[in-house]
Amino acid sequence: MPRSPEPDAGRRAAITLALACGLTAADAPAPKAYLLLAAPDQLRESVQGVVRGRTSARYLVMAAPGEALDVRLTANNPAVYYTLSTPGGAVLLYDSSDPDAAKRFMRKVAPGGRYRLEVRLADAAARRNTTATYSLSVARQAQLIPAR
Repeated sequence: MPRSPEPDAGRRAAITLALACGLTAADAPAPKAYLLLAAPDQLRESVQGVVRGRTSARYLVMAAPGEALDVRLTANNPAVYYTLSTPGGAVLLYDSSDPDAAKRFMRKVAPGGRYRLEVRLADAAARRNTTATYSLSVARQAQLIPAR
C-alpha cells in the first residue's frame, strides 16, 4: 500500500523549491500599507486591526504642510505600540514604545505628504507570538486643538 504524504509535505516542497531558485526572505513582498485620510476633505478616520507576533500593520497618512496630526491608539494589550515617520521614512517622529511616551501623538507637521504609521507588538510579546487587537484613530486639522 502506498504511503500517504506527510501533512506538511507540500510546505516542505515549496520551501525546497524556493531555496533551489535562490529566493530568500528579503525577496518576499513588503506588507501592504493602507492609505488613511486620502481625500483632501476627509479629516478623521478610525480603523480596527489585529497584530500577531512579528507582523505589523502599516498605514500611510496624508497630511498637508502645516496641518496638525492627531493619532490615538487603544489596544487590549499594553505591548501594542506605534511609530510615525516622515514622508519617505527618513525621520522617526514618534515612537509610543518609549517609556515616557503616551499612546497619543498630536503635533503640527512641517512637510506635506504620506506619513508612515506602523502598529506592532513589543519585542518580548512578538517572540511569544502574542495576538492583540487595536483601534487606531487618525485626524488632521488646520490648527492644534488642546487635549482635554
